[in-house]
Amino acid sequence: MNDILVDAQVMAVPQHLKSCTQPIGCECSPTHYAGSLRCTCGCERFEVLHSTAAKQAVAAKCSDCGESYVLVDAQSVLNPRSKLKAHACKRCNGVHHHPEVTVEESESVLTSSGWTRGVRQTTIDLVCTDCGCATDEWVKTESNI
Repeated sequence: MNDILVDAQVMAVPQHLKSCTQPIGCECSPTHYAGSLRCTCGCERFEVLHSTAAKQAVAAKCSDCGESYVLVDAQSVLNPRSKLKAHACKRCNGVHHHPEVTVEESESVLTSSGWTRGVRQTTIDLVCTDCGCATDEWVKTESNI
């Protein structure tokens, strides 16, 4: 599905997003990947679930077929017994959304004090599929790469 991002001028699709995102081509670059969530069944409507601990873990469950995808697991907190909470729209309280995921990477840099590690920043924006309410940067995490 995401084989169109083979160009060296575009960041490779992060492995965990390959099967569940459709790239937003005009927003992709060598250090930036933007993708719209799309289930393998074709559905673009998801129940977005998160850990209650500062949204360290985020998953999306397809509204049509029930397939689940891990979008963020910052502290490796997800396991089969993880309790995740459904995100409710702040306007209508609906639980179905259309998520977009953005991943940006900065390279490791050599400074006078040594190498600084590169950073991967993941951002998730949501649009409620019931009322259209948009929530930009609903999740924003950083991790070393």
